[in-house]
Amino acid sequence: MAALMSAARGSAAISRTKRAVHLSLCAIPTIFMLVGGLFQIVVATDRQARPDLAELAACLNRLAAMENRGVFSTNPQYRALEVYIAGRHRDLISNSSTWSTSLFEPVASQRRALAERVVATLPSPQEADVDEAARLLRPFLDNAKPGVESGHPHVRFVSTGEAADRAGVEAGDVVVAVNGELIRSGSQLRDAIAKHPDQLITLSILRDGQPLMIRAIPARIANQGWLGIRVENEALEMSLKVAWRVLWVHAIAGLMVAGTLGLLSALAARGGIALRLMSIAVVTKNGTLASGSRTWLRAVLSWLPVLAASAAAFAGHSPLLTLTPQAEQFFAISLPNGLPSIFFPNEPSILVVRVAIITVALAVFALAVVFALIRPERGLQDHLAGTWLVPR
Repeated sequence: MAALMSAARGSAAISRTKRAVHLSLCAIPTIFMLVGGLFQIVVATDRQARPDLAELAACLNRLAAMENRGVFSTNPQYRALEVYIAGRHRDLISNSSTWSTSLFEPVASQRRALAERVVATLPSPQEADVDEAARLLRPFLDNAKPGVESGHPHVRFVSTGEAADRAGVEAGDVVVAVNGELIRSGSQLRDAIAKHPDQLITLSILRDGQPLMIRAIPARIANQGWLGIRVENEALEMSLKVAWRVLWVHAIAGLMVAGTLGLLSALAARGGIALRLMSIAVVTKNGTLASGSRTWLRAVLSWLPVLAASAAAFAGHSPLLTLTPQAEQFFAISLPNGLPSIFFPNEPSILVVRVAIITVALAVFALAVVFALIRPERGLQDHLAGTWLVPR
């Protein structure tokens, strides 16, 4: 009770270090998302700078995926991948610095072991065999090289339960044509799918080098067709502008996750789980523990700037960010553990107003964090909610 009464007299009972640790716990989701964004930027930069490494990484990933699916070594594309890797990338495989690049993370040791096994199995492949393997793998190799426009898009991800999944499309499939129309790019494929909501389409694909015809009916979402696949064959040029947008989207997503967890935490435990872990209590002016409704109000006030920024980004007919698949978007990011992707449309409405609201909201949020470090016993949200923080 003495500690509680000290809050009523305004004495600082919570150290800045303890408050900083508490704020760091709250920031964990945002930090993870930003690290993920930085990793994407580094990988994209490496792909552009070293297309040979990007090709080797793509070949090894494909070979590992085929092994995981139980494809036998007698499969033509499996054998072609082995011959091509051993014939064209032997020097890269023997160079230890190859395996320190971000392209092979976080499975560098497994991919290196796979590559070294391939080289040991095929120590001296004939040049004619390597050329034949390259011919067989041409659609796949075109997709693996950044900036190559002559390739066909390949399926990077298939959403479980969506139209593509039900039709039998698999990750790694190369889409050659839609309804007989040759497909050369990811954007062309998205357009072809978007034009046929609730209509049967025929996909001409290559799977492990073998041609297949798959029929599917795109779902109607926002009056456009949607199969539930993510495709890739056009590497986005990584500029400062693109890097900034990638980090910005990851930061917003991380803050949203942190805010959601923070509000749910305040409902689960009075004041929040992070405060409980730090042995910090929320009290009122007279030194008594704050009620559940008051601590919930404090949590809402704490995350209100993030809620405002999220509303500005996602609200409206043409938002800045959306969970709705788009026929054309600047880019999209995937959240872990099966959470929906976040899409960045090309032409959001009232862009200036949205950006202004987000900027002001996040500036207020940052100011509140700084104020909490300066006055650890009573942040801005505590002033508004009539609460103090004291040791338990």
